[in-house]
Amino acid sequence: MTISPKIGVSVPRKDATDKVHGRTRFAADFIVPGTLHTALVTSPPAHALINSIDDADARAVPGVFSGRDFPDRVGLYLGDKPPPAVDRVLYFGEPVVAIVADDERTA
Repeated sequence: MTISPKIGVSVPRKDATDKVHGRTRFAADFIVPGTLHTALVTSPPAHALINSIDDADARAVPGVFSGRDFPDRVGLYLGDKPPPAVDRVLYFGEPVVAIVADDERTA
C-alpha cells in the first residue's frame, strides 16, 4: 500500500520550471508541413438576415470560402446547417466567411 502525500503539503512538480521559463513544447508548437490555417469572420448580431457579403477583394486571394461554396450541410443531430451561414445568421458569433491559408498570418 502506497501512502500519498499529506494533506496541506506542497508536492513539487517536475515540469514546473520548464513551463515557467517557456521551454515546454505543446502540441500547438509543432507545425506539420502542409498544415492549413483557418480564420473565421463571425456575425456580431444574432438572428439576422445576410443581405450581402462584399468579399470581392478577399476572393482575389485563393482560400476564401463562404457558405454558398459548401453544398453539404453539417450538424450533430440534424445535419441541417451550412458550415458558414447562408442567407441567415442563427446565433451570435456564427461563422459567415471562412478563410483557409497556408499560414496563420495570411489567414
